[in-house]
Amino acid sequence: MKNKHYLLAMLALAVALATGCGSKHSQSASAASLDDLDRAVAVMSMKQGKFPPLAQDIEGFLKLQGKTMPTPSPGKKLFLDEQTRHYRWVEAN
Repeated sequence: MKNKHYLLAMLALAVALATGCGSKHSQSASAASLDDLDRAVAVMSMKQGKFPPLAQDIEGFLKLQGKTMPTPSPGKKLFLDEQTRHYRWVEAN
């Protein structure tokens, strides 16, 4: 009788752990929008006291929000306009 209760408890624990792990993997990071990138530049520039902020700091800021750097479409790249302090897509020559 003890073995049945033990097996039942272990089975319940295994199901609970498997269910909890599955929910973590279903939350994938989404790509940041240009507005998200602009916000990261503004925050990191104020924090560091210099412009432009380091790329790894922007990526870290986005990661805290559950986002990643956006992937450019073919023939495009991200460009940080230092006059307006905004990111935009430009042609990748």
